[in-house]
Amino acid sequence: MTEEEQLLCRKRAQEKLSAKQEEELQRLRAEDAATDSAAGGAAAANEAEIRRRAAAAPQAESDPYGVLELDAEAQMTAIRKNYRRLSLQLHPDKVKDAELKELAQKAFMDLVAAYEVLGDPEKRAAYDNMGGQDQAQFNTFWEWEQYGKGDQHAHDFYNGNKLISKLTEKHEF
Repeated sequence: MTEEEQLLCRKRAQEKLSAKQEEELQRLRAEDAATDSAAGGAAAANEAEIRRRAAAAPQAESDPYGVLELDAEAQMTAIRKNYRRLSLQLHPDKVKDAELKELAQKAFMDLVAAYEVLGDPEKRAAYDNMGGQDQAQFNTFWEWEQYGKGDQHAHDFYNGNKLISKLTEKHEF
């Protein structure tokens, strides 16, 4: 092959390469545009979800299952999975707008409060047994149960316990 033929082959190869690169560039631009429009739609949906949850923020005390989008028979794995999914979606650090960030913080705190109740087996049992009434003032179901026993000393957890006696003057050592 002569030098002139080699230059001609190189020129054609260079033209083919440039054409393929231009096609690939156009394809990537179109793909980015489609991704941006889909991301814009997802961002708008996420913003609407944050606003909806922030408006119903004190819901965790009355319905933690609703906050975590679960039913009452949900297993711990489902509780953890939904908490992680929603925490990534609602986390205030993922939001750039100041107003929306404040709303996201309210929604996220509601989510955390719901997970604190349902993520701990004792607190979950207490919530399920009490129906959500006054659950915040008790750490365990036992405390709640003891709180309601006895008419005279309703707030005395040790009242009526056979193993514990109160010290009086008649008890001498």
